[in-house]
Amino acid sequence: MPKSKSESSPARAKSQRAQRKRSTKARSAPTRQATPRAKKQSSAAARDAQTQNAPDWEQIAKQSAAELQIINSVQQGLAAKLDMQGIYDLVGDKIREIFKDVAGVLVLTYDRQAQIAQVRYGMKGVRTFDLSKIKDKRFFEYFEETRQTLLVNQNLTEASATYGIYKLDEYAFESATTIVAEGSALFVPLLVGSEVKGLFSLQDSNRENAFSESDVRLLQTLASSMSVALENARLFDETQRLLKESEQRAAELQIINSVQQGLASKLDMQGIFDLVGDKIQHIFNAQVVTINMLDRQANLAHCHYMIEKGQRIYPAPMPPVQGIKRYLEETHQPLLINQNLQAKRDEWGIKTIPGTDPAKSFLAVPLIMDGEIKGTITLQDIDREYAFSESDVRLLETLANSMGVALENARLFDETQRLLKESEQRAAELAIINSVQQGLASKIDFQSILGLVGDQVRATMKVTVTFIAFYDKATGIASWPYFWGANNEPIYVPDEPLPDTITKRVLFASEPLNLGTTAEILAHGAVPPAGYDVGTSFLGVPFQVGDSLLGALVIAHATLEHAFSDSDARLLQTLASSMSVALENARLFDETQRLLKESEQRAAELLIINSVQQGLASKLDMQGIYDLVGDKIREIFDAQTVVIYTYDP
Repeated sequence: MPKSKSESSPARAKSQRAQRKRSTKARSAPTRQATPRAKKQSSAAARDAQTQNAPDWEQIAKQSAAELQIINSVQQGLAAKLDMQGIYDLVGDKIREIFKDVAGVLVLTYDRQAQIAQVRYGMKGVRTFDLSKIKDKRFFEYFEETRQTLLVNQNLTEASATYGIYKLDEYAFESATTIVAEGSALFVPLLVGSEVKGLFSLQDSNRENAFSESDVRLLQTLASSMSVALENARLFDETQRLLKESEQRAAELQIINSVQQGLASKLDMQGIFDLVGDKIQHIFNAQVVTINMLDRQANLAHCHYMIEKGQRIYPAPMPPVQGIKRYLEETHQPLLINQNLQAKRDEWGIKTIPGTDPAKSFLAVPLIMDGEIKGTITLQDIDREYAFSESDVRLLETLANSMGVALENARLFDETQRLLKESEQRAAELAIINSVQQGLASKIDFQSILGLVGDQVRATMKVTVTFIAFYDKATGIASWPYFWGANNEPIYVPDEPLPDTITKRVLFASEPLNLGTTAEILAHGAVPPAGYDVGTSFLGVPFQVGDSLLGALVIAHATLEHAFSDSDARLLQTLASSMSVALENARLFDETQRLLKESEQRAAELLIINSVQQGLASKLDMQGIYDLVGDKIREIFDAQTVVIYTYDP
């Protein structure tokens, strides 16, 4: 086993060795033939030898008293120690003080389950050895099996080979080869119950027989005292740990309750992101907090919350970090990188957002909803490694779970509100459509229909511009029979050949044209009437009347961008379709009326002709014929003057 720095041998060991030498000399003295005088001398010599070999009870008492004093001193010191390393240092220093000339004094701990041995006293710092990598474990197996002290006062080379006692540095390698070869060694196990938790190691490489039975007894007593103290310290540490965990859990629960109470009042998604993000930044005092949601269809991560060193940042959507995304989807577990983050950036695909600083510690927790990862919460520390603990991971997981539930509730609420709003909007649209159709049912002239629909659109949509345009394919002429401007007044636009403007785009389109900015409107060729602007939002829907007439129903907003939704386009399409039907009906009615009038006129003409022909049939004189026809013409045409001339060339 290893060596350590120390100084010289105890005095009592010297006394005992001197006593053993005197005893040896006395036993080896030659015997002679006895004579009477010699017998007397021999008897006296025997009494002297007995006196010399008799136990020195005074010395033994002094020694026992010294041992008790040492033990009491150690126990008093241990009673005041509740930290593990303090106990190791106290006992180790006392052993060094007792065995001043022993070069190697070590205190080792041993964890059988973890297969770890640690030097807790006797070397610079704490040295740890992974015994799972060592093939020859006979030394540790001896103590596990016997739980007995191992004293080697002679033939240390042979004993080291028997028990597998190697120099300490050898335990850093799979195959230890260099055994302890010279001097004396004493190993005393530290027992807690029946389990070996460590040992004292004393080695003197300069001398054999360096340790006496009293040394063994003293170290065993110190080992027992130290084992009790270590167990007390362990129990104290465990109690403190449990107390700290309990306090920490209570604090975590308080934080979680605070967040959940806030979440209970939030039903909009961004409000939830802001509430949780601000709370996380405050709880963890984190330099960087991000909350990202994944759009799988577009393969984009949308950052709904990001703060760095107190400043909110609003990054654009970007592709998700593939390494982190893959890990979270495969494990559904947090990802904690507390060191060497810069070296691992390529491995995980981590990139620094432009304008921000690279992190040294990184924690990502998945947002799981319905068993599927929908996003992530990340904490980052720019200045420190090991910034996040296991309790941080646990708390952030709990907050992520609470946030996931809140987001799902908000989504369901939004979905319910959307469906309710759509239902209400559809009902409102149907009411508008029914109102328009009822009005159209009573309108049979073209201009009245346009006025009814145009006025209803202006009142319903709250727009600043409404117009209805037509294009006659037969004549190539465009007209704007209904045009109301921003000042709530009609605008006259003369008929003209169809210009290449935005109106033409709508007339020949197959679907609505919805534009949300002035730039988009101008790009489509908008030309407003004199004194008017093109506005900021534009919605036009095409329709057709019969086979020859194209129409466009158009609304615009002067100041609001992206003013029109898909539902607005759908409603305008429905109204345009209803108007198209009404206009076609009006055209057919007009055509029917024209044909009826022509038919009636032809009948009247035929009646007049028949009447004249009947009169003419009874007239055989010329003047009578002139008078009959003249009178009939005056009657038919209500003419004030009628003249019939004859011409004789």
